[in-house]
Amino acid sequence: ANRNKMRDGAPTRFVDSLVAGSLSGVIADVVTHPISTLKTRLQVQGAGLSARGSNASIARYHSIAHAARSVIRTEGAATLYKGLGITVLAAAPAQGLYFVGYDVFRAFAPRDDPLTNFAAGCFAQLCGSLVRVPSAATVSFEQVRQRRSGFLWTQSRSGCKSRGSLPM
Repeated sequence: ANRNKMRDGAPTRFVDSLVAGSLSGVIADVVTHPISTLKTRLQVQGAGLSARGSNASIARYHSIAHAARSVIRTEGAATLYKGLGITVLAAAPAQGLYFVGYDVFRAFAPRDDPLTNFAAGCFAQLCGSLVRVPSAATVSFEQVRQRRSGFLWTQSRSGCKSRGSLPM
């Protein structure tokens, strides 16, 4: 059974996969970005403790709902979308490469079985990660940056400096 192999219409199939993957990646990231921002905020809370141990200006969240209420109340709802621009710029090519990587692997795979599907998924993930992983640190930085100083990052003449480690 020919599974519409990539080589049987490669240009059309390639473009279809690239466009479908790009659009789906952007839509998924726009919808889930606020949750990702809250998750990142929860992960880094407490990382900005100063050398003296003062934690008066550090946000403390008890749950994701508490984090959402606190962020919206103190920084505004738009804060939940910090880093979205970078995420969208990375999502389109990353998901496009994921879909294309999967299709290319499947087109040249000798068999159609679960192991081949698994290997195609691994290859696809590797292709998408070439774009997604380098952008992740920048997105995380934007998600945890607050309007007021003292949480995790402070501004200096040379740019932003970490006041603590950013656990990844």
